[in-house]
Amino acid sequence: MAITTHLPSPTGVAPAAPAETRLVYDGRTGELFILWLKILLLGAVTLGIYSRFWGRTRIRRYFWSHVSLLDERFEYDGTGGELFRRFLLALVLFPLLFVWAPLLQALGVGQVLVAVVTIVQFALLLFIALVSQYGSRRYQVSRTVWHGIRGGVDGSAVGYALRAMGYTLLLPITLGLAVPWQYVGLWRYKTNNTGFGDVNFQFEGAGARLMGPFLVAYASSILGAALAAGLGFLTFYAIAGIPQSPTAIQGAAGAIVAGVVVFYVVYLVSSLIGYLHFFVRAFGYTATNTRFARVSFDFPLRKRDLFRFQLGNILLLVFTLGLAMPFVGQRYVRFFCRHLRLYGAAELTALTQAPGRRRARGGEGLAQLFDTLDVGGFI
Repeated sequence: MAITTHLPSPTGVAPAAPAETRLVYDGRTGELFILWLKILLLGAVTLGIYSRFWGRTRIRRYFWSHVSLLDERFEYDGTGGELFRRFLLALVLFPLLFVWAPLLQALGVGQVLVAVVTIVQFALLLFIALVSQYGSRRYQVSRTVWHGIRGGVDGSAVGYALRAMGYTLLLPITLGLAVPWQYVGLWRYKTNNTGFGDVNFQFEGAGARLMGPFLVAYASSILGAALAAGLGFLTFYAIAGIPQSPTAIQGAAGAIVAGVVVFYVVYLVSSLIGYLHFFVRAFGYTATNTRFARVSFDFPLRKRDLFRFQLGNILLLVFTLGLAMPFVGQRYVRFFCRHLRLYGAAELTALTQAPGRRRARGGEGLAQLFDTLDVGGFI
């Protein structure tokens, strides 16, 4: 990467801090609605085929082309045909992996062997889902261009999947305390293997640094469950008193329902507070410890901002029965652009394309079966 060289600062004068830059998203909901309406109509005519592949590609192109950095817009040059061809291949191969347990059961093989094969199939299903996630990331980044420079993802999808499964196995063993290491470890692998031109991102961080925020969330969940149980019982007692017989318990159905509702509301609120605390800290930590050459990042975020954002997404999906997915995707893009800060981004204009940065072939294949795409799950 060709980087402009800064002259040394005069003696006794501190160098100026790098200028702050932000991504800019200028998409409009009205424009997106018209595009989405066309995609829905074409999808209805083609039994959903157009909307799932070519429509998804048009949505991505809209989002990418409305994000700019230093007055240079991003481009997306993937095609619906790439997604469709790989999907057909995955559709043929995928069932062959999971026919064995039903086949053995039909042949009357012992139940123990059938159970073992079923467990292996579920593990294989998780493995393929994780491979597809990384493959989706590789495809999308390789189809992203900024300032004439193409992105790319190195590393191994199989290696990523094995790491993710290893962390997943650690969670029950550690009673969930491995979450910070899981979060940081997977972020490190994805980040260090992602780049633009001849430079990759670099992340230097440790899961232990997120243990404090996670313990707050962990304690909030445990204490919340205890508090919720107590308040739930008190609600039941206030309505029905102490039942003197099984018949009295059966007659206190309303009190039982009220107690259960109080339990879940209190538990969800307390868990949500812990969740917000952990992820706000996690987003900031991973951003400030990520570098791209001499460009640094920050992601300042408040808990109430994250809460409003996620609540808005849930309400949109619930009240539109999922039809608002593109608009939720737009909310993700806008949220990311609004909060991410870049420092020293002016040097990116000197970025050069690496001769070895190859354009990955094909589409997302299995990711289309799992529908586990990388940007918020909606793009």
